[in-house]
Amino acid sequence: MKKKVFASFALAAAMLSCCIPASSAVAADDGGTVSVVTEYIDNESCVVITTVQEENNARAYKTSGYKTYEYKENGTTVWSYTLSASFNYMPSISASCTGASDSYSINNNKWSLVSHSCSYSADTAYGTVTMKKGSSTHTANIQLTCDSYGNIS
Repeated sequence: MKKKVFASFALAAAMLSCCIPASSAVAADDGGTVSVVTEYIDNESCVVITTVQEENNARAYKTSGYKTYEYKENGTTVWSYTLSASFNYMPSISASCTGASDSYSINNNKWSLVSHSCSYSADTAYGTVTMKKGSSTHTANIQLTCDSYGNIS
C-alpha cells in the first residue's frame, strides 16, 4: 500500500511540474534576443526591428533592454535608432519604466537626422526618430514595454 501511495504522489508531482509555464519556472537572468521583425518597404528597402532583454534580476525585480530599428537599403544598414529602458516590476501586480535613453547611427551620408526623442510613462518607453534623404523623410516610432513578470517586448 505504501508503494502505491508513493507512486501516486510521485506521478502527481511529475504531472504538476509539467503544468507550470516555462516563463514562471525559469527567470531569464542571462538576457538575450526577444524578437526580430522584418518589415519590407519596397524592393530595395526594409526595416529590421530587434528587441533584446539585457538583464532580468528576478531577486530585485528589475530588468532592462533595448529595441533597435535598422533601416536597410539593398541589404546594408544605412541608419539605425536604438531605444533603451530600465524597469521595475512586481510579479502579478505591475511594472514601471524607471528611465529611457535613445541613440542613433548613420552609415550613409545621403541620410541625415531631422529629430529624435524618447520618453517613458507607466510600463512603457517611447522613442521617435525622423531621418531625411533628399526631399523624403522616414519616421520611426518604437516602444519598449515590460509586463509584471519582467518580460520585455
